[in-house]
Amino acid sequence: MEVFWSALLERSVGDVAVNSLMNVAAQGAVHGFKRIVVPYGRTDLVRNLIVQGFMKYAKDPNDVLVMLDNDHQHPPTVVESLAAHDPELGVVGALAFRRGEPYDPCFWVRNKEGEILGVDSWPEGAIIECISVGSGAIAIRRWVFEKMSEYAPIYFQYAYSPEDKIAFQPSEDVVFARRCEKLGIKHYVDTSVVIPHITNMYVTKETYNQFKEKKLTEAENEKTSASIVNDSGG
Repeated sequence: MEVFWSALLERSVGDVAVNSLMNVAAQGAVHGFKRIVVPYGRTDLVRNLIVQGFMKYAKDPNDVLVMLDNDHQHPPTVVESLAAHDPELGVVGALAFRRGEPYDPCFWVRNKEGEILGVDSWPEGAIIECISVGSGAIAIRRWVFEKMSEYAPIYFQYAYSPEDKIAFQPSEDVVFARRCEKLGIKHYVDTSVVIPHITNMYVTKETYNQFKEKKLTEAENEKTSASIVNDSGG
């Protein structure tokens, strides 16, 4: 089994992100991981370009590709950690949190009624099955792309609708996940590998919990205000 990795440089990269990726590269060199170099570009186009390179040089179905976004602080061992999972787990992502409110975790599940739901709590250091996982740091086996041959070479694709520019537009990783689900390819999140989102602050689990507490406090305050108004009006 061989390990390949690549970083998407789709935005201006700050010093924290640069140092993070430099450390990942140094760690990868120690282990002999192969890096796929790609140019700046739109995320769906670049992801497909990375996969083309991976499929060209990877030969074993269990060879693994790890893709990293550049707006995260990645631990130096992120590639080896995600690549170390059982090859039967075809798609495994690290735990990230949304860049903006509500700062929720970037993985989703489907309930018995078929609804797609976010996750509010989860076991620490666990591998959790889900239907979609954020692609800030994601490991995908070659056999996954082989099974998705009907979509080649466009595995990742924005689902823009020219008729409705206001509605939610699924991003390239969401489309990839939906296609995987259709083919019975499960996704997983490794909650032991955490990649804080980089904005003007780190977005972590603590950020998410603080946001929830803020909303609960606001809701309680609204109830109290309503009670005072009702009492005074009586």
